[in-house]
Amino acid sequence: MRHTPGLAKAGGLEVAGIDRETLRRELQQLNRRSQTGFWLCAAMLLITFALGIVGVIAYRNQPERLAAVFAASGVTITGTVTGMTKLWEQKSKADMVTTLLGSLGPDALQAALQSLVSTL
Repeated sequence: MRHTPGLAKAGGLEVAGIDRETLRRELQQLNRRSQTGFWLCAAMLLITFALGIVGVIAYRNQPERLAAVFAASGVTITGTVTGMTKLWEQKSKADMVTTLLGSLGPDALQAALQSLVSTL
């Protein structure tokens, strides 16, 4: 998330200086980017799986090559799932802050934002 003017001051958060509408728009943009990235990762996962199936069929009589196909697809799948998990977490936090913006007063919002920022 990009720096929002007035968000940080003297090591803490200054909620009174936050333009809630600007922050809401930026969080919605972050949400859309995270969602797009998540679906791209899902597509990559499906492609990797499909290529693995093709590799199994193509190298079914060559165990050493088949082992290489499984090793390559395992690393790729693990990395993709890790990326998907991080994107989903980022999207969830943006959704949570967007929801809190409209329903909390300045003091409660400050406490909630400080809690979320400390988890980054």
